[in-house]
Amino acid sequence: MTKKEKISHALKVEVWNTYIGAEKGIGMCYCCQKKIDSKHFECGHIISEKDNGIANLNNLRPVCDLCNKSMGTKNMNDFRDNLLNSSGKWYEKNIDMGLKLPNRINKDINNANANVNVKWYEREFIV
Repeated sequence: MTKKEKISHALKVEVWNTYIGAEKGIGMCYCCQKKIDSKHFECGHIISEKDNGIANLNNLRPVCDLCNKSMGTKNMNDFRDNLLNSSGKWYEKNIDMGLKLPNRINKDINNANANVNVKWYEREFIV
């Protein structure tokens, strides 16, 4: 098994500056839209290293640690689409699917909305 390639600090800064903006200290996770900040985020691979994705600007996006760990070796765009399709108001047509998210993400969504008196499919992500 090949050792996981470490993403350099310089590349991490470049990913933030390109996809969020150098002037912004707070942005949103590419996958779940949760708030992330320029000092505490991860660079997630769109094409996983397992599938020969490389650590470069075109294949990395700023994501929260929960999404980065939850997606594992899945393609990030597929992971993101599944996440957005099965939660919140974005795709109400998929109401019958229910939330099919990793338990930790589902728990975070429920905790964030615990004091909101609406059905799960009417919720919007709180960022």
